[in-house]
Amino acid sequence: MIGTKESTNKDAASDNNPSRKVTLAAVEEALKGITFPADKNDLMECASESDAREDIMDVLNEFTDQEYRSITEIAREFGRVDAFLQESYQGGIVGATKVREHHEENFNDEQADYSGQFMKNQSAK
Repeated sequence: MIGTKESTNKDAASDNNPSRKVTLAAVEEALKGITFPADKNDLMECASESDAREDIMDVLNEFTDQEYRSITEIAREFGRVDAFLQESYQGGIVGATKVREHHEENFNDEQADYSGQFMKNQSAK
């Protein structure tokens, strides 16, 4: 279940391919030695200290900011993030980030439009 240390090194040959699928085993290896409970920042710090690849750090960055009490909870969250990334874009984390940014921009634009409409309606009364 746990991958080799070589699979998490930043200098891995596959580092040039940002859409490469990150495995649960690679995430677990990057988090080897984590103490529970741990929040998202703890996960990021542990992975960074173990020289996790950038794509693993990107996946961890997509985790919900919450307290994780076991590797089982991390595996469950990994499954959620992995499904989101696969559904969002065939290009993996890079595409999912673009999709999320696009949705955030549109959400902010829609909010601004709504606020502007609301203010016009209020001043017309």
